[in-house]
Amino acid sequence: MAQEQILAARAIVRRGIRRGELPANTSVTFLLDALCGGAMNHALATPPQLRASLAEAAAEYAEQFVDFVLASVLVDATGE
Repeated sequence: MAQEQILAARAIVRRGIRRGELPANTSVTFLLDALCGGAMNHALATPPQLRASLAEAAAEYAEQFVDFVLASVLVDATGE
């Protein structure tokens, strides 16, 4: 990722924390590492013959994946 993209992503997470959409103790680094690393792993682990279908389903996968990662942040904050 380019430095500008990293800074923009970090700013987005910080805004979410300030607005109360994410817990105050959310680690910006851990959250972004989980999102970026998980997405990269998914792309790299997809066999070549499935890459076309991966691209077609990218938006749906991204939505489900972000929901999954954010749920872990929110559960951790509530202690549940």
